[in-house]
Amino acid sequence: MVIKLLLGLVGVLLVDVSLDGPLSHFDGRVAKWMNRVDLSHPLVVRAAQWATFLGSTAMLGAVVAAAALYLWLIRRKWWQAVFVIATAVAGLISNNLVKLAVGRDRPTVAHAVAAASGKSFPSGHAMNSAVVYGALVVVAMRGLGSPRRRRALVAGVAALVSVVALSRVVLIVHYVTDVIAGASLGAVTAIASGQALRAVLTARANRPSQINVSTGR
Repeated sequence: MVIKLLLGLVGVLLVDVSLDGPLSHFDGRVAKWMNRVDLSHPLVVRAAQWATFLGSTAMLGAVVAAAALYLWLIRRKWWQAVFVIATAVAGLISNNLVKLAVGRDRPTVAHAVAAASGKSFPSGHAMNSAVVYGALVVVAMRGLGSPRRRRALVAGVAALVSVVALSRVVLIVHYVTDVIAGASLGAVTAIASGQALRAVLTARANRPSQINVSTGR
């Protein structure tokens, strides 16, 4: 249900962007307003630069590597390590493919405070943050029995992804619709990957043990 709703939201945004609809015009107005705010408040720009690092390729790559090593070498759960890596790679590939398919240019303002390469829709920082941190949530959920702790964890990660997404709008390297679409697609990727992991683990657990004919066991 959640996946369908998120995909529906992305579909609406994609259609609007493709047709240069009202949301796209709203994007332009927000970018111009944000440019005036940035020029008047340099501390806002500095805070956004720190926040956006949490969704950078370097940061997310380090998080994935550290998590995979911890899960594989210390927790001895190699399948969870593979899950985190595979989910992150799937998100990265999906993001680049959608960017190429949509081909939306990044915001252009009179006095840019930051620069970024590549296409704009969907935001890579927002999507990949949702994918990576979401994958970690899926792994951590297996050890959290309390529903309250699970809700707190999901809320915390959602807040983190929201901060990263907002920072991209503040730096005017993405439009509002870019980051909403990115976070939504990232959540879809993490949820779908988590469902696939649970299906595999359930199938392994339910698989009947083989009988050793020679020993009768």
